[in-house]
Amino acid sequence: MDQHTLYHAAHVGCDALLEWLVAGGCPTAIATAVDPYPPAAFARARCTLLSLLRLGVPMRDGTLVGAVRRGCPVVVLQWLVERGAPAGLAVATAALAAAAQLPHSAVQGQVAAWLEALVAAGAAAPPPPGVLMAAAVGVVAAIEEAASGANTA
Repeated sequence: MDQHTLYHAAHVGCDALLEWLVAGGCPTAIATAVDPYPPAAFARARCTLLSLLRLGVPMRDGTLVGAVRRGCPVVVLQWLVERGAPAGLAVATAALAAAAQLPHSAVQGQVAAWLEALVAAGAAAPPPPGVLMAAAVGVVAAIEEAASGANTA
């Protein structure tokens, strides 16, 4: 088993095989050239994408660029970025260059517009998903504490 094995399992969308491979010691620290996220994203295989995340397969700098090269729509690219795909200025610029190489279509136009906005904004990546959840839990705890203090007064 090597990094290509995980790529091919993700490419065909076989979640059970992904789990079996990782449990059997298949490496998850993969090279960008065999990143399993872009083919799964292109297939819109949400279950496979979620399995890769759950199994601890990291997204790479090339994840977003690879998904753009495969012609993924904006909603899929946003999903990847929201879940941790690097989207810094250099990555967003490379992805924009990749989008320029795609055949002109409505999807390509939407992708290019979204990437241009990322580049223009300095490609500030969203906070990791756990940060937002932790903030929400903190707010709820503060509200509950304030409410219980008001009830005892």
